[in-house]
Parts: sequence; structure tokens; C-alpha cells
Amino acid sequence: MELKLIETVLLNYNYNVNGVTHQMVLDAYNANEAQFAADVGPYWGATAQCVSGLPQILKGYMILGDGDADVSTPNSVTARGSVGFVKLLLASLVPFGSLVPNSNLDLSKYSRMPEIFSKDGDAGRGWLYEL
Repeated sequence: MELKLIETVLLNYNYNVNGVTHQMVLDAYNANEAQFAADVGPYWGATAQCVSGLPQILKGYMILGDGDADVSTPNSVTARGSVGFVKLLLASLVPFGSLVPNSNLDLSKYSRMPEIFSKDGDAGRGWLYEL
């Protein structure tokens, strides 16, 4: 449901509700793409080949921005929330016998909006459902 709300805001160029604008969410989406490209390197483009639409899903989950993950080995991952999902998924991609570079992402470099889009954010409390 939360990813659908992000999509709705991204598709509505005039969206502006309670200080959340289309441009604000688009800027976060684009910033996260650039950061993924920097963190994951050449494997970022390959994620789309793994699953159609995967880069868009990862950028959306990072905007949701709740939770985290501890990734110590490919078999030892503790994950929660949307960011945990992203880190878990990146850690599970094993191209050419090694983990994707920087699968344990520096979250401070990403544009996250859990106060708006996570299940406990404003969108989850209903104001964004007035679309």
C-alpha cells in the first residue's frame, strides 16, 4: 500500500498535501537512484535484469525509510522494515561469487521519508488517502 502512495504522488505533478509535494518525493526518488548507483556500482543496472522493475521497487522502499538491517554474512541477516528489505535483498545478490559492493548501505546518504510514507507515517494515518 505504501509504495502505491509513493507512486500516486509521483504520477500527480500537482500533488501538494500537508507540505508533501510531487517535487519533494521526485527529488528523493532521484537522489536515491544516484546513491544506489554510487553504492552498488555496475551491479545497479543489473538489478533490473534480475527482476523487472526491481530498481524502482528498491528506490520506493528506501523512500519509505523505516527499519534497518544488520548484514554480517550472506547467511546471517537481521532485517526489519523497508530499509531492512532493501539491504537484505542487496546482500542476497551474489554476482560472480561475491556480494554486491556496499550492500550494508550508509543510510544517512539516502532520502528517507518514514514520517510520511511508512505504515506508521502520516500516509498510514489516512491524510494521503484523500487523493
